[in-house]
Amino acid sequence: MEEAVVAFGEEESARLAKGMPARQITVCEDETFHPQVCLVAIEPVSNYILLEDYADNRQAKSWTAAMEKATDDLPIKIVQVTGDEGKGPTRHVKTDLGAHHSPAVFHVQHELVKGVSGVMGVKVQKAERAADEAQEKVVRLQKAMEEKPGRVTELGEQAWLRNIPRPAGGGKSRYRCSRMIELPCVSLPVL
Repeated sequence: MEEAVVAFGEEESARLAKGMPARQITVCEDETFHPQVCLVAIEPVSNYILLEDYADNRQAKSWTAAMEKATDDLPIKIVQVTGDEGKGPTRHVKTDLGAHHSPAVFHVQHELVKGVSGVMGVKVQKAERAADEAQEKVVRLQKAMEEKPGRVTELGEQAWLRNIPRPAGGGKSRYRCSRMIELPCVSLPVL
């Protein structure tokens, strides 16, 4: 059955190629690895599979030979290829086909992520530690409130009052009333 499907595909491709007008196309190339390297090329507008063939490697000469065989009877010119950034596939596109090479989305994203992931990871870890510490303080405060509710409120108000900005010279703060309404108990002591 598999042989019949492959034969039909080859016959149909040859039949349809005869009536096809010449055109320039873009091709998407990639490799899969089952059980060995399988070179795959698709024309993205029609989703037509131009190439699906096992090869010994993914070097430029392997790609070029496979693509020449696959497109030999088609009236097409490959002007652009989107694919991975490997040396072999890139050389195949730029040198052997003389086409424009566009990197696949994965490879563009991969390069971008390499540049920012370390810094972002450190910031995420720092935020996670701060959240854990805040959660621990909340648990300690809730426990203390259950044991001595009046003392926790008194300590919290004292700590908050110590953090109110004072005018130069030690006078009374003009911010005390408005800040007390906006931000009651901003910082509580660690118990």
